[in-house]
Amino acid sequence: LDSPFVSDSITLAENVVDALPLQDGWVAEIISRNERGDAIVRASQPQTGALGNELVLPVMNILNVFSWNGSIVITGGVYQSEPEYNAFCLVYLVDFSTPEQPTILREWTVPIEPWWGGWWYYPAMEDAVAVRPAKALKQYWWGYVNSDESVILTGDYLILRGTAKNYDLIFGKEQPWQGMAVVDLAGVDPIYLAGLGYKDIARMTCSEGIVYVTTRLNAGRDNASRSICAYYLQEFNPATREMSDGINVPGLLLGRTSTANYMLFEDYQYT
Repeated sequence: LDSPFVSDSITLAENVVDALPLQDGWVAEIISRNERGDAIVRASQPQTGALGNELVLPVMNILNVFSWNGSIVITGGVYQSEPEYNAFCLVYLVDFSTPEQPTILREWTVPIEPWWGGWWYYPAMEDAVAVRPAKALKQYWWGYVNSDESVILTGDYLILRGTAKNYDLIFGKEQPWQGMAVVDLAGVDPIYLAGLGYKDIARMTCSEGIVYVTTRLNAGRDNASRSICAYYLQEFNPATREMSDGINVPGLLLGRTSTANYMLFEDYQYT
């Protein structure tokens, strides 16, 4: 009792954050280990109970996992507090051509802090300056979190939504408070960061190699004094680094059908 030590351990449960099917009944498992601050990647075969070798990744917060050209793409967020706060993303391209022996084909360090949600900002009223100057210094914040993905995949391009200190190019007329990092998984183009200079970015989705950015503008109030808004849709091509002009649309883009060329929107005009 004077010198306790751990002689062995038994895993009672595992945090399997994602699982993707492989060939011949194998399944790729991505397991986050909070107690060790890392994640393991391995293949299992549920029919036989077989397990492949484990691959350890130095990232615990797994943001998203995709299948791409026979490999698995894993993106994780890293948060550091010492010597100062820093956050960035790690991207791994893992080969499972031999399920029992996964190997890392490529890895990227991406200088962008993962996007977690969003917020609206309401500054102090300018009219209050003349009456009570001190009140003009007070700012009002209202925050929220939603379930939109911070990492999406379209074609060969992995799109990481978040915030960065600097951007290689900026779209829109506002100072960007968020943007996206573009990673070419094929390794042809270098990583670049695009700032999104729009006041309110409502949603980002992708289809057929295009990233769709839905922005939102305040449109005043209706007859019932309810705050209403207008939505605008921009198309971003990660290969050419071009963003289209915004087109007024009836709501939030939910998806697009590639065969019939239809778009599905969620009609929600109230803020």
